[in-house]
Amino acid sequence: GWGWELQKELEERNDKNVVILQVHSSEASELYNSAAKELLDSLPVAAAIPFWYVNGERCFDYHISVNMNRALINQQIDSTFDEPALAGIAYEFDLHGDTLDVETTVEFFKDTSGIFYLSAWIVEDGVYAFQNGLENEEPYHSHVLRGSMTPSVFGEVCADGLIQADDLYKNSFSMLLDTGYRLHQTYLAFAIWKLESGGYKFINAYKNSETLGKPRILELTGELPHPNPTTGKVFILNQKLYGETTVSVYDTFGRFLFEEKFEILTHEIDLSSYRSGMYLFKIKSGSNESVVRIIKK
Repeated sequence: GWGWELQKELEERNDKNVVILQVHSSEASELYNSAAKELLDSLPVAAAIPFWYVNGERCFDYHISVNMNRALINQQIDSTFDEPALAGIAYEFDLHGDTLDVETTVEFFKDTSGIFYLSAWIVEDGVYAFQNGLENEEPYHSHVLRGSMTPSVFGEVCADGLIQADDLYKNSFSMLLDTGYRLHQTYLAFAIWKLESGGYKFINAYKNSETLGKPRILELTGELPHPNPTTGKVFILNQKLYGETTVSVYDTFGRFLFEEKFEILTHEIDLSSYRSGMYLFKIKSGSNESVVRIIKK
């Protein structure tokens, strides 16, 4: 159906830069779970089903065409990157049998205050569930919210009170995974919220789609390539690199910008065409991964 096609098109365009969730609040649906219901119940009432939201705001109008809605949704997504992020998320996890343990670090990039919550979600791709109007394809759903690592879908408090730029806040989560999850298609996603009088205000979200099928460690470190800060080019020198190395560059929203591959021990990354601010370099070589921060003047 048209909703299925629209969802696929939106995912193809935006998947690298945003956290996408498919949720269903009806207990009659195979996609139902209490976390999905709580999240949907917190959103403005949908005019009909299917419906789309961007950062908790209604983002679909049944009075205009699907093509116009597609353009409006993409425009709304793009507009979320106009302002630098207030905070970002890094994490590491361990899997012991069916027990998943997650350690998170939330870093604030500006001075602020308030009560902030961190959600830790289990998301699965390739979930088979009947879809009305689907005729020529098997009903495999992507980015399905399978559950929350906390009793509430909005997570637990990660920061409370006066907060300064560069402050770090750590949280730990643990849960017993459903044995029905296909770990090679299941990954973690996170969201930061600010508690306000009207409820939870969305701040930022993060995922990298690396699956739980194998343990991984990826954390925001203090390691800084030379020069830093920089006015343009970053010179990467790391004697531990071997074979082909991939450098993926993200902004503070976690939005993917570009990546470069090289097989030598030194390499230049040019940020001259990008605006001033902080950037994250995810450097992967063989089984080794690290994330470093770069400040561009």
